[in-house]
Amino acid sequence: LAVSGAITLSAGDDITLAHASNNFGGNVSVSGNDITITDSAGGLALASVVASGNLIATSTSGTLDLDNAQVAGNINLAGATNVVFGAVTGLGSVTATATAGDISQTGPLQIAGVSNFNAIAGAVTLNDAGNDFSGLVNAQAQQISLVDQVGGLLLGDINSGGDFSASSTGGAISQQSGCLLYTSDAA
Repeated sequence: LAVSGAITLSAGDDITLAHASNNFGGNVSVSGNDITITDSAGGLALASVVASGNLIATSTSGTLDLDNAQVAGNINLAGATNVVFGAVTGLGSVTATATAGDISQTGPLQIAGVSNFNAIAGAVTLNDAGNDFSGLVNAQAQQISLVDQVGGLLLGDINSGGDFSASSTGGAISQQSGCLLYTSDAA
């Protein structure tokens, strides 16, 4: 599919648009059960997502933006450059990978399950005051900054090539037994 304008998709079951050469030039709004969507040119802007199952979204050539999302299952995001979260509520786990850039946000993340953030070449900056990471948080990046508002922050494997900061305004910061907290000066 090659669509330069806005796209709206609604299904009573799954939506699977995983062809390697898809090009969605405008904002994409999707509603369905399990949703799988791939974009190959210029990034993928998911402006609205309602999934009663899982969400798998991939941008093989640019930034992946996810905003106004309510996902009952797991969320798996991969951006060739950056991953940018807007307001996202996930009842399962979230895994986000920014291959050559950063993971950041413009709205609050409310994630019930385990959170995995991987930006090996960039930074993970999730500082919204409305964040609620209910499960374990794992992160790997050159710099990592995390903020949690509700119920405390449970750290898993944290691997930072530089600075690391964490803030919990609603509870304690603790570390899962057996997990690694590693930082090194990249200079």
